[in-house]
Amino acid sequence: MTYGVEPTETYAWVDNMPEALFAKYPHVRRVKSSGGRSYVVSIPRYQEFTWLAARLAKDDVHFVQIAGNDVIVVSAIMRSWTYATPEERVLFSEKFLTQPDSTRIVLECRVRDLHIVLNDLASRGTIEHVYDY
Repeated sequence: MTYGVEPTETYAWVDNMPEALFAKYPHVRRVKSSGGRSYVVSIPRYQEFTWLAARLAKDDVHFVQIAGNDVIVVSAIMRSWTYATPEERVLFSEKFLTQPDSTRIVLECRVRDLHIVLNDLASRGTIEHVYDY
């Protein structure tokens, strides 16, 4: 930000989040209940957001919106990567000169599909970054 302090947290609307996960992930802070197992939460930004988003997806938490957005970009390092799910749209991919069997992919997906995409990528490679606005 040009004239201020950049926030250290990203707000997200999540669904299917049991109460027990707030204890399991203490850095995910409940801001407001949206009824049932749906909450507005604050999550630390940058790499911690990536780590927590992948863990929450593994625990079947569904993201509804992140920072008020419906679309998000994810990068991953894959071996023998092929397009696998209809929920993702590849923006670009590039081979590593020093690791020819690895490919960095950058894809876009709907926030509502993020848990599907993250679980798929984690099963086939390494999630590099979830761009949390």
